[in-house]
Amino acid sequence: MKDLELFQQKLKDHPELLQEEFLQAPPFIEIPEQEPSKVFVGVFPEEIVQIGQIQCFKGYSILPLTLFAAQYDSQNKSLYWNKKVKIEIEIEKPKILSTPLFYKGKAEDEAMIKDLVTNPDLLSNYKNIRSIESRTQNYKYVVITSPELASAFQPLIDQKIKNGLTATITTTSWIYQNYEGRDTQEKIRNFIKDYYTYCGTEYILPGGDVEVVPYRGVYANVAGAATDFNIPCDLYFSCLDGDWDSDKDSIFGELTDNVDLMPEVYVGRAPVNTKDQVVSFIDKIQSYETEIFTKMLFIIYWKFKVWLV
Repeated sequence: MKDLELFQQKLKDHPELLQEEFLQAPPFIEIPEQEPSKVFVGVFPEEIVQIGQIQCFKGYSILPLTLFAAQYDSQNKSLYWNKKVKIEIEIEKPKILSTPLFYKGKAEDEAMIKDLVTNPDLLSNYKNIRSIESRTQNYKYVVITSPELASAFQPLIDQKIKNGLTATITTTSWIYQNYEGRDTQEKIRNFIKDYYTYCGTEYILPGGDVEVVPYRGVYANVAGAATDFNIPCDLYFSCLDGDWDSDKDSIFGELTDNVDLMPEVYVGRAPVNTKDQVVSFIDKIQSYETEIFTKMLFIIYWKFKVWLV
């Protein structure tokens, strides 16, 4: 309301703003006509099963399968149900000869895979694999930020440690000096790979907006109508297999790059640029966690009362 009053007063003080030249409508942008969409004739989907490319998750190889329980015949206007589907998969290498990248042999990893796949019996093939030995340092939660903002994130680290989580702060300048890579993004990713493999890191917080912690720009195409080579994508820091640029053309995330999209670590960015913004960000986290904890206590208390009755 205040802004509207100021604008009205400005019009009174400067009546020339009401002249026609200042009130012209924006230029009309003509959108080219597109060809009318063709009506699909046939059975959709054409295949009952779609087989994806093998993905790697914490060292385990996973083959994604998409099964369609129904198919529609547009010509006959009929819907078909596939009551039974038999799939035969032939494995070229039935035995695992060496330790897969990022395999740790942890019970919690195996439990996660068991809930994810339809053939958990193959997990026995991983039993005799030698797992990677960790370093004495163990940091489950890592903040990556600039030297200027590092001290401002310390209260968040203190809170995580108080809650029983091992945590630390690593600066971008230290990473750039100690890890190799074609650019700063790859150096950060190599740091995350190292800490995930040898320091037990599972949670990564890029502590800063893209000016503080750079993002990886990746390829995107929308139905052939629009193409972008610089879509911000922090999944690059989360899904650690491969390099997202297998054809080495410096365009990341293309279909030809065989990108693995199963995350090894959890990544969430704090979009901050100043210490004051960091303080506000941490306050919001603490308020949220306190509120959630209070609600959980209330629910537990309420259920306990109900059970007693």
